[in-house]
Amino acid sequence: MASGKGLLDEPDDKVVLREKPLVATFKKGTPFVRVFNSAATYGKFDFNPSRASLTDPTQGNRFDGTNDDPFDVYYAATPDTATGVAFWETMQNHVEVKDLTYEQFIFKSKLAGRAFLYFTNKRELKLVDVRDHTGARRFLAKIKVLQGDNRLLTRAWASFIRRRTPKHHGLLYDAMMSRYERTVSGPPAFQKEGWAVVLMKPDCSSDFLQELAPHEPLSRGEGLLKVKQALRGTGVGLG
Repeated sequence: MASGKGLLDEPDDKVVLREKPLVATFKKGTPFVRVFNSAATYGKFDFNPSRASLTDPTQGNRFDGTNDDPFDVYYAATPDTATGVAFWETMQNHVEVKDLTYEQFIFKSKLAGRAFLYFTNKRELKLVDVRDHTGARRFLAKIKVLQGDNRLLTRAWASFIRRRTPKHHGLLYDAMMSRYERTVSGPPAFQKEGWAVVLMKPDCSSDFLQELAPHEPLSRGEGLLKVKQALRGTGVGLG
């Protein structure tokens, strides 16, 4: 349904797009980072299958595929925002809240098996830029919907944009990491900001990627120091 200046809450396959998409180009050899779960059944560079069976608008990843278009995805952070964004994009769903005090924390046990994975692209990447209104409006999308919490809508837009921009490798988006709403008596939701990417099959694949350095476990050493840095100023601690 359109509103405002012709922008849409949800994509419409019948619309005619009159502007070319904004495209961000990442040259071969650009460094990226993501949080890798070594306990998972897939490998470091295996694209994650879409959670196409999900029907709950509050669950799942922001730009996964849909039931009708279940493409595989690979999330990471851009070099200018790096480990903090990579951490929050993965771990924001693991924040716990104490009922009476509204204290927020992540159990240290949730860090086990996870590590920062540093990699680069072996080929040039062209990503559709939807970080703000300027890029979103090229598809008649409302930026507040793309940045919103309704995962059914964000996944529908991801499918629409992917199908309208063949030969591109994914999206560059604003990783606004706001997880919780609060009552009047509680503290505000924590927020961190930065740029993230989601690579999408079939135009991108693990053949594009190469590890740069040994991965860093989140639970110890340099990895843990970077976790604490990412938590600083958010009101979220380690429990």
